[in-house]
This record gives sequence, C-alpha cells and structure tokens, in this order.
Amino acid sequence: MIISVHNTKGGVGTTALVRHLTHLATSRGWRVHTRSPTSADDPIDADLILIDGPGGGELAADVTIIPISSKLAHLHADALADGLRGLVIYLPNTGYKLSELAPHLNVAVAEGIPYSNAIAHAAEYERVIWEDPELRHTPGAEALLRSLNDVLRLAGLDDKRAHPDPASPPAAAPPAVQAAKPSTSDTKDLDHTLVQSTHEKLRARLSADERRALAALLLEA
Repeated sequence: MIISVHNTKGGVGTTALVRHLTHLATSRGWRVHTRSPTSADDPIDADLILIDGPGGGELAADVTIIPISSKLAHLHADALADGLRGLVIYLPNTGYKLSELAPHLNVAVAEGIPYSNAIAHAAEYERVIWEDPELRHTPGAEALLRSLNDVLRLAGLDDKRAHPDPASPPAAAPPAVQAAKPSTSDTKDLDHTLVQSTHEKLRARLSADERRALAALLLEA
C-alpha cells in the first residue's frame, strides 16, 4: 500500500506526520519504507510506502492523507481531493472547525489533532513524541496517538501482529460446552414436586372447612 501525506498548502506538518505514522505502523508489525516524491530508490520490499508529498506515476497513492489546520488549508485540500482517485482522509486540527464537506468529494475524516506544545516541540526537533521520556505521557502525545490510530483504521491498516501467519492452519475451536438437558422422568418428578409443594402451602393458609373443600376439588380433578 502507498500512502501520501500531502497538502498543496505548505506548513501543515506533513513531515512530522510521516515520521509518526512510520513509527506507529512499524510498531504494529508493518514493514514501512518512507521516501520523498522525487527519490529514485531501488525496488522496495515493504508492506507500506509512506510519501512525504504527492504520489504519482509508479507511486500513485492508494490513500492520501491531507492535514487541515486553517480555512486556506481546507480550500487547498478540497481542490486536491477533487483530482484524486484513491481514498482521501482529511486530518483536521481541532482548533479549526471543519465545515460541511463538498457533496461531490468522497473523503473520510479522521479524529482531529489538537494544537499542542509537546507535538510542536517534537516536530521542531524532529523527534517521535512517544519516544521522548519528557513528552510521551503528555495530553498531546495521547491525542496524536488516538488520531493516527484512527487514520490507520480508516486506511485499513489494523494491527498486523493480531493476525496469524496465512500459511499456518487455523487452531481448532474448543468444543462447545452445552448444559445437559433433563430427562423426561426428571421433568415429571420436578413438576410433581412443585405441585405438591404448592398444595402444602395452600393448606397451611386455609381453615379446616376450606381444606376439605380443596381436597374434594382435587379428587374431582
């Protein structure tokens, strides 16, 4: 799969997003290769190629992630999405309220990323926020993790480690445990016991005359 992180409006954090997506996807068991749109690498043996910029040609993106942090970035995103064929995922900043999407655009919207000094600090120093002991437990680090997990979910990249090797036969399911059904004789004995118990409770509440009348009715039945 090829994923492009791109917006024609610059300064929206695509490089930092690629860095963190690479870390997150790798931790989930995917073989990830990152590259720029203009690099001329040898053939790539990877599950996932992440491009910091537009995909095209042999690297046509299956998924394009478009960060949106402002009205101008949103306008650029709509113009870009209009010409893309693969899945498009808008990744908004929570400080910008994403307006209603154009009806002709087929896009998914991921959970937004809030503005965070911790995220900005990690981006400035080209770090992965979850590897920095001073930043990894900040609200910004947790919010970024939720957001990028949602991006990978929308892209269809769940945790590869949760899936067995396709060459391995599936484990046999344990036999179902069923409750034993009572036999017909057990059911009759239970019914008789319940009836007897009910009659005894009634007799205890009735006078002598009422008990004789009840006994006569039972004999007739």
